[in-house]
Amino acid sequence: MKPSLIDVAARAGVSKSTVSNVLQGRQSVSPEIRERVQRAIEELGYVRNESARLLRAGHSRTVGLVVHDTANPYFTDVARGIQEELSLHGLLVMLCNADNNPVQESAYLDALEQMRFRGVILAPVLDPSHERIRALRDRGMSIVLIERDSALRDISTAACDDVAGGSIAMRHLLDLGHRDIGYVTGPLQLKPYRDRLAGAEAEIASRGVEARLRVFESECFEDDGRSAATSVIAAEERPTAVFCGNDLIAVNVQRAATGAGLRLPDQLSIVGYDDIRLADLGAASLTTVRQPRHALGVEAARLLLADAADPASTQTVLLAPELVRRSSTSTAASRLGDEVIP
Repeated sequence: MKPSLIDVAARAGVSKSTVSNVLQGRQSVSPEIRERVQRAIEELGYVRNESARLLRAGHSRTVGLVVHDTANPYFTDVARGIQEELSLHGLLVMLCNADNNPVQESAYLDALEQMRFRGVILAPVLDPSHERIRALRDRGMSIVLIERDSALRDISTAACDDVAGGSIAMRHLLDLGHRDIGYVTGPLQLKPYRDRLAGAEAEIASRGVEARLRVFESECFEDDGRSAATSVIAAEERPTAVFCGNDLIAVNVQRAATGAGLRLPDQLSIVGYDDIRLADLGAASLTTVRQPRHALGVEAARLLLADAADPASTQTVLLAPELVRRSSTSTAASRLGDEVIP
């Protein structure tokens, strides 16, 4: 027969409740007792009956993290921050990839609710559906949004200040003398892309300079800005600099520019966004706007824990980005036909 909780308690010489406290990661158990219980578990080969515990508690020890695209390395660091914080409280994280598909996202949310997950941290595919989130919230699900805000007053949010990030990127290019600038972006139906554009436009307006900002938008979620990158390189009047909606888009702009024979950054300065690990690799490492991704994950986890303890403790945490200057940007050059004159 499979060993039971009572068997573990007897082997360790402790009460059944003490074994339960160890399994739930509670800090009230001394290190010595914890070690004895863990040793008894290993010796007996005890496996916790999570289904039975779920029936008693009404919810699991697992939190769902639903993001719109796990192919973007940005979410790796966010997930790590969430996992590290929740593990301190005996909770696990299950990562769900919506793959930029609202239908898939909805299916995950349904499954997480049915499995009585402790809560959901959500980076939605599109701007959040108030009805969908409202329904989950009304049924007792703890929810925290990352990357997006919500008109619902009782939904906590952790995000980076993308308007400030767009302003920082544009300030850098204007300071370098660029006046013909492209914004190369994924679908503008995503709020982070819109906010970064708004910040860039506001920076130009505040400077009172004669500058042109053109938008090159990729309407497809899956191509990581490749179509927009091709458009900006093929433009009859190509900008002298581009600000990209994220680093993956910036890398695709670099590839398109190099393939077209452009000298970087002399003929095209490039600013990315996120500062993923890929941004600091290659011959022309990216100047980019760094988001505090790990800290964002930690804050999202803390907000979820606070919401689970007190649903009325709604908070909004907005983290500040910063510019990281590398070799993909340089001072603007004067153009004479197709030639670039320093």
